[in-house]
Amino acid sequence: TGMTSFEEYFAPYLEPIEKSQVEQNRRDILETKIKVNENSSRLSFLNDNNDNIMPISNTSKGMARKYNKGVFHLWEKPSEYDFSIPFDIFTDGNSFQTNFNTETYENNYSNIKYIASDGDDSNDGTIENPWKSFGKIREINGVTCYLKDGIYTVDNFSNWDGRLIGNFNLIGLGDVKIVNGDCPDNWEFEDGVYKTVCKSDYRACIDIETDVAGINYTKTDSLPDCKATKCSYFKTNEFIYINTSLDTPNKKIALIYNNMEKCFLIYAYSYDTTPYIKNIKWYGSPNSETKNSPSVEFVSYNDQVGKSKAVFDNCGFYCGYVGVQTNQAAETIFYNCEAANVYTDGFQYFGESKNVEINCKGYSCGLDHIQDNGQYDNGSTAHGKCNTVRINGSYYGNNGGNCVDALDNNAFSLCLGCSAFDSAAEITSQGFALQGGQLSRMYLEACTAFGNKYDIQSGANGTIKIKKCES
Repeated sequence: TGMTSFEEYFAPYLEPIEKSQVEQNRRDILETKIKVNENSSRLSFLNDNNDNIMPISNTSKGMARKYNKGVFHLWEKPSEYDFSIPFDIFTDGNSFQTNFNTETYENNYSNIKYIASDGDDSNDGTIENPWKSFGKIREINGVTCYLKDGIYTVDNFSNWDGRLIGNFNLIGLGDVKIVNGDCPDNWEFEDGVYKTVCKSDYRACIDIETDVAGINYTKTDSLPDCKATKCSYFKTNEFIYINTSLDTPNKKIALIYNNMEKCFLIYAYSYDTTPYIKNIKWYGSPNSETKNSPSVEFVSYNDQVGKSKAVFDNCGFYCGYVGVQTNQAAETIFYNCEAANVYTDGFQYFGESKNVEINCKGYSCGLDHIQDNGQYDNGSTAHGKCNTVRINGSYYGNNGGNCVDALDNNAFSLCLGCSAFDSAAEITSQGFALQGGQLSRMYLEACTAFGNKYDIQSGANGTIKIKKCES
């Protein structure tokens, strides 16, 4: 650890203390050194990533603990939590870090294929001659498929039922956007607005250029209203018109299909299914806003709960009915992901799924949605007997509780170093909350909530345990 003496290490912090306390601190430091050596392999990740971190054991006492502010040690999960977390979590008492490494979850496959937005399915799938449609990899077991930089639309969904089955890597190269609709490249300027031919029944018009989460254009009832309203659209049976602030809207405006049957639905039929998805942003979801349809869904239909694992690394889920959904016995890890600007919930979990969020954001969900005379849309939510871990998450500006577990019994979640703030709801304005789930439990440690009517609120017979939180 680089420590040579108690006085040398603590010189910047020392206050007048008794000699007996100094001796006790010496013993504490010696105990710490021994414990650190025992855990050196486990803590190497932190030492490699922060030269100022000095590990400290959980058994250190007295003034040594007082003066070791900012010192990380292995975090111990609550004894009642039986979900095996597949990585180590470290804390200094106020913040959290992990040694989670997404690269260890990337499947090592020698079968490499490429898809491009302008590819051709008659090609051989090489980097020089990429495929066009996702259907080409639907049932290939053991493939790494790279999506080349670009915008993918329904033109890339041909001959595909929306399902991906088996073990695969799906990795975006550059800025990869998948749109459940069209991105026209033939807009014509006419009397202050742009227009293009209506190819389908569109239910939303989204600027995917100005903001990564997309900007939903306002639907107007007439062409004059569209001309008078910035960031709006109007459609007839023949044309769709947009009033946009973009200099050239070509390929920058996404027109989301209504009642579209195809979607990204990842099925896990066997216990060892391990899809790995990286660097992809999804916009829109396949069905109409009256149906519970996510942009992406991971479903595991097997009797070995938690054995089918999907990892999403640096992915975004925007402007659909639901952002991303897991179901049944799925086990999923989301790392550096976002779910935002959707009609209902951002991260949404059902069944007996087990889900982990690390450094994720769920925001601006449900802003145009009122259900059952209330506002119940969340940045992250578990709706079943789920086990959920949220680490360093941010949930804000949602039209309901920002981070909520709801609607079923025996859900259990850990929220570590998370923030839940500025709920946009007038009725269910909550930061962290349990809603309606009998015997559900939530554990909050070093979390922050503010700008909500109720920063922390439990439902009937639910339990929220709090440690070192601020509101």
